[in-house]
Amino acid sequence: MIAQLYRSLQDAVRAAVKATYQIELDAVVLERPPQVKLGDLATPLPFELARRLRRSPREIAAELAAALPKVEGVVRAEVAGGGYVNFRFDRGWVFRGTVAEAQTPPAKSRQNVSHSNPPFTAGDTVSATPTVLILPGWQNSGPEHWQSCWERRHGDRRVEQRDWCAPKRADWMAALEAEVSAAPGDVVLVAHSLGCVLTAHWAATSARAVRVRGALLVAPPQLDRADMPSELADFRPIPQQRLPFPAVLVFSTNDPFSDAGWSHGQAEVWGAEPVDMGARGHINAESGLGEWPEARAIVTKWTKDLI
Repeated sequence: MIAQLYRSLQDAVRAAVKATYQIELDAVVLERPPQVKLGDLATPLPFELARRLRRSPREIAAELAAALPKVEGVVRAEVAGGGYVNFRFDRGWVFRGTVAEAQTPPAKSRQNVSHSNPPFTAGDTVSATPTVLILPGWQNSGPEHWQSCWERRHGDRRVEQRDWCAPKRADWMAALEAEVSAAPGDVVLVAHSLGCVLTAHWAATSARAVRVRGALLVAPPQLDRADMPSELADFRPIPQQRLPFPAVLVFSTNDPFSDAGWSHGQAEVWGAEPVDMGARGHINAESGLGEWPEARAIVTKWTKDLI
């Protein structure tokens, strides 16, 4: 039910943008506001449109809220902050639909136990063997990176991005969504650096997050630090919601892109198991890990177990 509402809301935002600005959108990012009182979902789209239209994000947000077609299950769209559009659900409608779905037996069932309350539900039919998706960070992972070693040795699938050097959150999320959608069953996510932040953004909004068996999150960057590259700004702020699937967060005590204390705290926020690697830098090709069999064992467990 929530997945249906999510898709309908995306379609409505696309229609409002096309009708108001004659712009065709490939992807519409929807995210959870930091506080429940701000609404059920929000879109930062007016900020992106403001750069293209050279106008105030807040003005654009007001126009989009006014132009939004009626969406069943959404009671209100309102402007928030400097240019967000926040959406509030008809909770009675959502509840009735969710109960109806729960009372309808699925065509095919699978053993799957949720580790926390996933943001959405989806009725995807899945296979027994999950696909391992490689999520590199900024500037991609080179041939000697452990992610590339795994890709060659195990046949993992890399999520290719349109622009590795000037990453855009909406584009990266759309690429991940497409790969998960195309996978024949469950997936395991193997993320490095900015790929970890991508995972958190995607998990907070995608109906297909329920298909993730587990996520290995290695060396997430501390994006709120003043010395972070400006190219990564589009991924701020880092989502602070608990991930709706099992996760292990591996960090280093001398990572130039994050402090060990912050990494440990972020693992707690995401509900991930923290693993301290000691002094291993950014846990990349320069860290001397080779094929890193210890970490691969975590992925292997997720690919073999119905967790």
